[in-house]
Amino acid sequence: MAGSLVGGAALGAAFGELLRAVDNGIINAVQFKSTLTSLRSRLNQISPMLEEIDKLNRKLGRSEQDTEMFTNRLKKGLHFVNKCEKIP
Repeated sequence: MAGSLVGGAALGAAFGELLRAVDNGIINAVQFKSTLTSLRSRLNQISPMLEEIDKLNRKLGRSEQDTEMFTNRLKKGLHFVNKCEKIP
């Protein structure tokens, strides 16, 4: 699915972690199910764009530092999704 498609070690790992957390949250965090479902849809939409950015960066010989902003945003998203799961 989308998580396995995003390239780049750091970017792909962060994307995959967030996607798994969202999927778990949809099941476990009933209070946030609609929000997390919407987030899942958005992640599926941006996945091709992140792939393209990563592909072009590799083609141009650029480092993963160029995608660091995206990676940091995905990690921040993961933090918030994990917080949602802890709310009763």
